[in-house]
Amino acid sequence: MFLLGGVLFWLIGLMDEAWPGAPLAVQMALGAWGITCAEFLTGLVVNRALGLGVWDYSKQPHNLMGQICLPFAACWVGLAGAAVILDDVLRWVLFGEAFSLPPVF
Repeated sequence: MFLLGGVLFWLIGLMDEAWPGAPLAVQMALGAWGITCAEFLTGLVVNRALGLGVWDYSKQPHNLMGQICLPFAACWVGLAGAAVILDDVLRWVLFGEAFSLPPVF
């Protein structure tokens, strides 16, 4: 999961580079969608195919096969927003790129 989180952070950061000027709300929604899809696919492999039982959302409302659920998908929206902003800050600090937050809407 740590590796997947790093890859997703990198991909969310690339979204800002590939689509400059994209509203933060759109980046947050797309990032959350990507995180949720990755969580579902990883859950199918790790929890179902390998039987490791790392997480189980089956008791959560609006879950899909116990691998993803609406409440956590909503949490990923905030996490994606934090990733977009943190990526901009890291690029500014580490690479000297211009720092500018995307428009909210």
